Amino acid sequence: MIVFFSTLLAQQTNLGGFEPPGGQTTFVPDDLSSTEGVLSTGQNLISFIITFLTIFAGLMFLYQFVRGALAWISAGGDQKKLSDARDMITQGVIGLVIIIAAYAIIGLISTVLGLDLLNPGEQLRQLVPTTGGGVTI
Repeated sequence: MIVFFSTLLAQQTNLGGFEPPGGQTTFVPDDLSSTEGVLSTGQNLISFIITFLTIFAGLMFLYQFVRGALAWISAGGDQKKLSDARDMITQGVIGLVIIIAAYAIIGLISTVLGLDLLNPGEQLRQLVPTTGGGVTI
């Protein structure tokens, strides 16, 4: 009986109030005609696409690898199922090697051309709203 009612004690705990962070958060720029942002230049667009495709390909590798591993576990000694599972895992690893090689080649090309195509951190910084101006809360 005491264990059942002990949850009522947890409900009486005062954790203090909620205070929003100070400062302004901008969601809409003052000048809507500006083209600044993630997709403002061709270089940023290419970098965004490369980053997206790399993440997508990495997730597909993970899916293929886990699918092959589960097929291997559930093969139950059947040589055909075991061979299919091994092929899935092998194809996933080959895909990962291709992704890494393509990323390295794109990095080399962007260095030779003087572009910054492999900078996902900058793309993410441009997605975050800035402070000052615009609509604030």
